[in-house]
Amino acid sequence: MENFHNKKPLLLSFRSSKAFIVFVVSYAIFVDQFVYAVIVPVMPFSLHQHGGVSDDHIQYWVSVLLSVYGIASFVVSPFWGWYTDRSSSRRIPFLLSLLLTAGSTIMIWRSSSIALQVAGRVLQGSAAAFIWITGLAMIADTVGQKDVGQSLAYMSMAMMIGTLVAPLLGGVVFARVGYDAVFEMTLGLIGLDILFRFVMIERKAAKDGRQEDILETSSHLERAEIVEKAVIEPEKTIREHDVEYAEAERNHRLGSTAQEAGKIPAPLKPRGRVRLPAILILLSSRRLISALWGTLIQGTLFSGLETVLPLQTQAVFGWNSEGGGLIFLPLTLTAFSGPAIGWFCDRHGPRWPAFVGFLLLCPFLTLLRLVIDDTLNQKVLLCVLLTLAGFCFTMTLDPLMAEIAYVVEQKAKDDPETYGSAEKVYAQAFALFSMAWSLGNTVGPLFAGLIRDAAGWGTMSWALGLIGGVTAVPIGLWCGGWIFKQDTRPGE
Repeated sequence: MENFHNKKPLLLSFRSSKAFIVFVVSYAIFVDQFVYAVIVPVMPFSLHQHGGVSDDHIQYWVSVLLSVYGIASFVVSPFWGWYTDRSSSRRIPFLLSLLLTAGSTIMIWRSSSIALQVAGRVLQGSAAAFIWITGLAMIADTVGQKDVGQSLAYMSMAMMIGTLVAPLLGGVVFARVGYDAVFEMTLGLIGLDILFRFVMIERKAAKDGRQEDILETSSHLERAEIVEKAVIEPEKTIREHDVEYAEAERNHRLGSTAQEAGKIPAPLKPRGRVRLPAILILLSSRRLISALWGTLIQGTLFSGLETVLPLQTQAVFGWNSEGGGLIFLPLTLTAFSGPAIGWFCDRHGPRWPAFVGFLLLCPFLTLLRLVIDDTLNQKVLLCVLLTLAGFCFTMTLDPLMAEIAYVVEQKAKDDPETYGSAEKVYAQAFALFSMAWSLGNTVGPLFAGLIRDAAGWGTMSWALGLIGGVTAVPIGLWCGGWIFKQDTRPGE
């Protein structure tokens, strides 16, 4: 029975490999984005048929459902980061987030009132924070600082693919098969996610599993040696023990006498001090603050553009929902360049890709104001500008995620007393990332939508471009370390 419990799990090397763990986490991010976006084209129907909302209030409640998702993710992120860093395993919080995702999806599917739909979106937003924080921390634990940029790039690529595919599939399935089929498809993807997460084994647990046989063998040998000594040389063992005990007592008496005579100062008692949570101490880093600011702006620009782009293509080109979804192809397909950018960041630092990305977003987003006529040239111009902007978004998001991991590594190295090991702080650092991203996703649609309604498409375009260009300044100064510091490398 003992040998059975100590048996290695099947395919342990594969299930605990870096590539498989990165794949599982990336798929989880894809499913999270899919769950978020797949019901967007279904919301008007579900609100009217299942929520009892009148047609003139549908737009209001759609905005509410999108907003509460981001607000919930923002609020729960610091608490979940604190819990994840103190959990003995990343796998348990990862599985809890999955159960919450499945439960909230079923709640929205079967809801018969607007209150239940709002509650479902709150739970979905909370689950999204859980998935992002735990997944990012797990990848940082697994791959280490050397390859964290490239590995995190696969997560951002999965996010972009989920953002693109979900609305298209949601609209097509809803139109051709029906309302229930949309959620059945979503739960099927969640079911596959469940399978992957149970198959995956954390590298730390895998290493412990590989050592069980060695530890068991060593313990048997040690017990045998002890028994042998106790049987063969009992008197010698007892005499040695008595001598060691007598020496310890004599040293203790001499030490006490010396302290009383004033020859040896008594050890100072450490003063008690209030230990702030690591998530608050991290906010004192200007380098981390610049990365979080860049994440906030990235989320604001992307979500704002995502909100108004379908409306603008419908107004100018007369495109339906299918065309409005396909226009995101040039914006998101550039995410496949993410691993190459992550590789560059791991070897040369995140500063220059992020700086150049934000700087070029200024002209590319501003030039969108030229798309105002229903001509072939204008459609081509729109696709070209969106492709260039999409590449800039990839150049900014991937380095910013890697920069957070670099900062944690350096903080833990410089001040181990405060931070401990980097593994104990990763989740709280990425909780700050989740808060910044969620806040951007909440502000972006409101910012872009209100400006477009009040001042038009052209003003909205240069407003987004201006924000991107201005953000390049703090990113260029602090991302990767203070720019005037010598020899600034990843993690320094």
